Amino acid sequence: MKYKKIILKLSGEAISGPDSFGFDFKRVRLILDEIRIFQKNNCKLAIVIGAGNIFRGRMIKNNAISKVDADYMGMFSTILNALCLKNFFSKKKVKVKILSELYVDKITEKFTVQKANQYWQKGYILIFAGGTGKPHFTTDTAALLKAQQMKADMVLKGTQVKGVYDRDPEKHKDAKMFKKLTYQKALDKNLKIMDKTAFQIAQKHKIPIRVFKWQKGNLKKVIGDNNLGTLIQT
Repeated sequence: MKYKKIILKLSGEAISGPDSFGFDFKRVRLILDEIRIFQKNNCKLAIVIGAGNIFRGRMIKNNAISKVDADYMGMFSTILNALCLKNFFSKKKVKVKILSELYVDKITEKFTVQKANQYWQKGYILIFAGGTGKPHFTTDTAALLKAQQMKADMVLKGTQVKGVYDRDPEKHKDAKMFKKLTYQKALDKNLKIMDKTAFQIAQKHKIPIRVFKWQKGNLKKVIGDNNLGTLIQT
């Protein structure tokens, strides 16, 4: 296998229930089934999970809650999602640990690079929760920061569409998908697949990003170096 260390960025919607809210355990089982490919191929995997199925800061209207507190609510929501994943993984005897930038006693361990590498060496799949641990940053930024810290070979982002488009494919039938993009072009075009800070981190540290549709079988194709979705690199 070409890649030895991978950060998989999943949105909260990847495990969401009706109306993109809450949990759909069938979707959680799909994630479990898909990630088994990493164990079979001796590839180190860490999942960065979002929280859109529980809470997003933009849900707050008219400054009902401060932006900082809203961001912390979102970060703590990622811990709920991490716990959900962990339970399903553990039931199937998958070795898994939650490492979080926001430490919650008896639930998570505090993230450090040293600890994460130790668990990787022992064959654990890691779930990175708590975002960056600081307000004003997205879980996309958290994924790229973790990729830089862990010296990952690639960031994979599973989405609801096939890749990165020049405009919203759900609103525009003539939207065109890019097979390859440079970081700078993604920034210049203000493409919304990841936020600006995430792209800047990727550009500075030359971390490739592949965006692909999250559905059964696609993860195996992606890590098998199949030209699926959109590749963003230098």
